[in-house]
Amino acid sequence: MKKDLKNLESKINSLKKTGRLLAIKAEFEAEGTRIDELGILSNLCFKNNVHLTLKTGGPAAIRDIFEAFQLGAQNILIPMVESEYSLEYFIDSYKKFSNDFKGLNEITKLAINIESKTGYENIKKILEVIKEKGLPISHIVIGRSDLTSSLQLNDVNSKEIFNISKDIISKSNLHNVKCCIGGNLTSNSFKFIFALKDYDLYAFESRKVTFKFSKSISEKEFDFLIKLSLEFELAWLNLKSSMHY
Repeated sequence: MKKDLKNLESKINSLKKTGRLLAIKAEFEAEGTRIDELGILSNLCFKNNVHLTLKTGGPAAIRDIFEAFQLGAQNILIPMVESEYSLEYFIDSYKKFSNDFKGLNEITKLAINIESKTGYENIKKILEVIKEKGLPISHIVIGRSDLTSSLQLNDVNSKEIFNISKDIISKSNLHNVKCCIGGNLTSNSFKFIFALKDYDLYAFESRKVTFKFSKSISEKEFDFLIKLSLEFELAWLNLKSSMHY
């Protein structure tokens, strides 16, 4: 396990050296990540001055929000936000936990996933309630994989998904909410990502890593970042395996 732990830390430092690393991600939703595993990852992120994003099991996963605060995550990502109601549902709990953990050095930020046909159809109302009620949403993550499936399409890099992403980003920018692109990012995604350069895209993310976007990014650099994120994910899986077998 010590070898796997050292290797994981090495991968974190490799990501950090790129100058584009915004956060390392972990999630209850798809991985079923255990609290002891998250504790180790949180400690590594803290030790290396890297932000941790915890993706919850959904808007109703109140315990996940509590554990994100408990673990010192700098960001909480809420998946499957499809309406103003689902957005507001967890806000009261978030605010309560914010008060309970107000001694933290950093304020834990919130982000939401828009990753369904319904979520996209309601994006204007969602953004309006964020503005009107001053909800503490730092950014929106566009989940291309689930969005593609929800729309019964086949290609995350399709023109349809690009146009929807562009529309979400444009509407979000009008409400001063930043946007991040996620969902099955591979080397084939560069053209899709780079074509958003004139729409103030904030970031892009793999399953485990969030990177800062800029208009200066090259295809070679993008491919390298994707490669590093996959290496990190493999190191994380190896550590998880060594902890339990």
